Amino acid sequence: MDGTSHKLSSRISKFNHVENGNLNDNDNIEGKRWAVLIAGSNGYWNYRHQADVCHAYQILKNGGLEDENIIVFMFDDIAFDISNPRPGIIINKPDGEDVYKGVPKDYTGEDVNVNNFLAVLLGNKTALTGQGSGKVVDSGPNDRIFIYYTDHGASGILCMPGEAESLTADDLISALKKKHEAKSYKSMVRRRTGFDTGEEGGSQVMQYGSVKIGKDFLFTYMGTNPENDDYNYANFATTSSNNQSINLPITSKVVSQRDASLHHFLHKFKRAAEGSPEKAEAQKQLLGELSHRKHIDESINQIVTILFGHENVSKMLKSKQSAGKPLVDDWNCFKLLVNTYKKHCGSRSRYELKYSGVLANMCNAGVDLKQAIATITETCSNNSPPLP
Repeated sequence: MDGTSHKLSSRISKFNHVENGNLNDNDNIEGKRWAVLIAGSNGYWNYRHQADVCHAYQILKNGGLEDENIIVFMFDDIAFDISNPRPGIIINKPDGEDVYKGVPKDYTGEDVNVNNFLAVLLGNKTALTGQGSGKVVDSGPNDRIFIYYTDHGASGILCMPGEAESLTADDLISALKKKHEAKSYKSMVRRRTGFDTGEEGGSQVMQYGSVKIGKDFLFTYMGTNPENDDYNYANFATTSSNNQSINLPITSKVVSQRDASLHHFLHKFKRAAEGSPEKAEAQKQLLGELSHRKHIDESINQIVTILFGHENVSKMLKSKQSAGKPLVDDWNCFKLLVNTYKKHCGSRSRYELKYSGVLANMCNAGVDLKQAIATITETCSNNSPPLP
């Protein structure tokens, strides 16, 4: 056993007093820890996604995971972007430390795509020939896998950078089933988080699969931070309970993912000096984003009107499948409409993702696919605004 493994084992043993001296299934951890980190966006206005992945890597690395067991997907276009005031550095909080240093560049640029992610997850090295580092989750029956995806998503889909196809729920579930049938992991975590404001359209934390792994400790998947091993938690609890004035810092107002790019361009416009070329360019980008949103809103309403009649527009925009039923009955129909919509209506800001549920409703209503494709193509082409 090398020094690193010994240190990690000893750190784990420090938790043996927790819960009446019993760690349940975690007190004798076997196998390896694996992690797959994915930032599904590109562009400086989506800075947060790659910053989150870099931060996640630093947590895992500090927790004892080796690079050979951490697989990173990120477009890698923000660290040296012209807009970055600290070239070569990525932070995940104001005035934060560099989280970009040392992050493996396993799959970058166009290699960040659906097929490569699924191949990595399933351990399919053949499918990755000539793609990125070629690293895969080569896991066994006693291994634990942590998957972290950060980016935009919508009903039934997760996005990937550029114009590549999105990852649909049925393809992800199919891959997870194959992984399970191959008995190539002991437990796997997927984490879905969103806003705590209760706003309409925000994501909620969900749990799927075996609920008993909810009792697992985080170090089972992520390791532990040696700096915290000797922290006096009892003293912290006493201090906190006796000090009624302790308050968490108030964070800035939460911005919907749908509006992130709009806020980015607005912020650039406000900061630029009056009469400067930067001010003119920022205004051009801001107006372009507003024009794109108007184009999307008008197009989807027109598409639904043509296919289902004006009287059914509201129903198609708001209806959902009943509880317990999947988003869509025909996934092939859904994928075809999503890809057609994305190709012809645009995907520059991910604002259009808010209407993926409408496309699912079209399929559930038995829409004629040929007519739907022709309508989407023609409507979006006619309504398309000029690029800024």
